[in-house]
Amino acid sequence: MLPIVLTIWGVIFYKVFLGNRGGEIDTNQLPASFQHDLKDTLVTNSYELDLSYDDPFLGKTSIPKATKNSSPESSGNTLEETLILPNIIYSGYVKNEESVSAYLNIDGEIIIAEENREYADIKVVKILPDSVLVYFKNKQEWIKI
Repeated sequence: MLPIVLTIWGVIFYKVFLGNRGGEIDTNQLPASFQHDLKDTLVTNSYELDLSYDDPFLGKTSIPKATKNSSPESSGNTLEETLILPNIIYSGYVKNEESVSAYLNIDGEIIIAEENREYADIKVVKILPDSVLVYFKNKQEWIKI
């Protein structure tokens, strides 16, 4: 009984640890006809998603909206400025009878922020126990604790 168990575990060990070393197929060892078919298959397979199916919950047919590809040439060489939000870390909040304050670290500066106040171009709109809603240059962002 012991030799059978050791043989089975030996086969399992060989298959798992020693049998699959490279994990990649060496295409140079394949026949030339198969190499050609493999290259054609990898290049020609492409798929499109059909998103015009009925919604299973509402029963309505959803029609995908056309997306506009904007390139610098087509938009008259006007590039949108990408907004980079300052590094904001929300550490916690304090709730008094009349107000709620949040501990924020904005680019290394620790601030005790209150709702509807502006600090370094960042307006604190809403303070919740687990997150803070801020506006930065007309962009809304939730900062999680």
